[in-house]
Amino acid sequence: MKNIRLIIKVGVSVLLVCLMVFTSLSIINVKTIAATDFTFDITTGYITGYNASANDVVIPDEIAGYTIRGITSGCFKDKDIRTIQIPDTVTEIESEVFMNCSHLKEINMSSNITSIGENAFYGCTALKKVEIPYSVETVGSYAFAGCTSLKQAIIPYSVTSIGEGVFSGCSSLVSIVYQAQEAQLPNSFCENCISLSYFDFPEHITEIGESAFKGCKSLQSISLPNNVDTIGHGAYKDCIGIKTLYIPDTVSIVGYKAFSGCTGLKNAVLNNESFYNASGCSDSGSKAFENCTSLTDVKFQDNTTSIGEETFLGCGALTHIEIPTNVVTIPDNAFNGCNSNLVIHCNKNSEALAKALALGVDYSYEPAPYFDNTAEKPSMSKDIDVSINEKFLFFDQEPIIENGRTLVPLRIIFEELGAEVEWDGNTRTVTAKKGNIMISLRIDDDTMYKNDSTITLDVPATIKNGRTLVPVRAVSEAFDCIVEWNADMRTVIIEN
Repeated sequence: MKNIRLIIKVGVSVLLVCLMVFTSLSIINVKTIAATDFTFDITTGYITGYNASANDVVIPDEIAGYTIRGITSGCFKDKDIRTIQIPDTVTEIESEVFMNCSHLKEINMSSNITSIGENAFYGCTALKKVEIPYSVETVGSYAFAGCTSLKQAIIPYSVTSIGEGVFSGCSSLVSIVYQAQEAQLPNSFCENCISLSYFDFPEHITEIGESAFKGCKSLQSISLPNNVDTIGHGAYKDCIGIKTLYIPDTVSIVGYKAFSGCTGLKNAVLNNESFYNASGCSDSGSKAFENCTSLTDVKFQDNTTSIGEETFLGCGALTHIEIPTNVVTIPDNAFNGCNSNLVIHCNKNSEALAKALALGVDYSYEPAPYFDNTAEKPSMSKDIDVSINEKFLFFDQEPIIENGRTLVPLRIIFEELGAEVEWDGNTRTVTAKKGNIMISLRIDDDTMYKNDSTITLDVPATIKNGRTLVPVRAVSEAFDCIVEWNADMRTVIIEN
């Protein structure tokens, strides 16, 4: 009898503990979405403040019967939050909403957001990845500046207006996909993004803003599209990783100190019209290549008509510079501080010859020595990107490469292709159906079935960190998609 009573007492105690744990968990869950956690404006439907202390926040889609439509300026500023989920009813994130939320690691944004305000995520130093929905039209200045853990970013083609300094100071950023419709790459766009090694310019860019890539010391090559007309002041200042440079004839202006301090630059081919001479500045001149201390060889081509003041100031290694007859303006101080062994390669009766004689610089009528100006392939450390019909996808498990084949998370790929996905845990089989096409494959099996046909896979499907990964080319082509691989940008491009 004593044993029975003891068993009953123990059972009741365990039950009470379970109830207490369940109740406390329920309270925590409720706490993250309780209406009392927020202050809001019933007129606008905007949340104006956060009163609770929960680290994981779920914003409700309505409070007291009022639909939540936006988050007002500074609402979560300096708060100690880790994750936040924004409902689809929200269409606007105003300025400084999450500013200096240094513990914020994950944010699930509304798929209906059209505007992200200035400094919205400024200083969110724990944030590693941001998915900007393809509904966003406006991204404010410095929206993600100082997000020092951010590694990957995509500006979708829905964006028609983007402010300056959006990613400035994002020191871990290695990959940016820029699809915004603005023709000018904003000022200070990636300033001091010291890990950025490559940037793929879209064809519609006509102007590179001031200090756009200033201090991007890992940037290894520049590939400018044919439509670029202007390179802004200090656009590539202190980009010490750039070794070769070609400026095409479409560029009419190279700004003040555009490549100043690019100490790794060894040679340059310049075919732009002119170099900007600063006016109204205490420090005037062009100084486009100021203190490019490794620069040895430069060739001007037929489109150039003038060289700016102090263009090559302090280029102590400059040995050969080829200047054609069409260059008619060469200031006396263009080569101040250059190598005493500098040779100007020029034509008879040219301004370049006259300048060489006036300055006492050696000259030659022979062409300058040949140099290889082919840009080196950048050594990329970025994750693999995947785009479907020009829409880039985000993954909670990054794609991987095995035996030369790219494996990607299955569900998001299939669903983006419009297929219905089912998983059989007993047989570890994935089935996807789209229209009259059905494919199925088993984990660790190198055979995939498409309707009644079999397809042998070079690499079988696998599970990594709880996500099923499949060879992207095989499964995409099974749905009659076109698949390409851009090795330079480590991007899988799928056209459905």
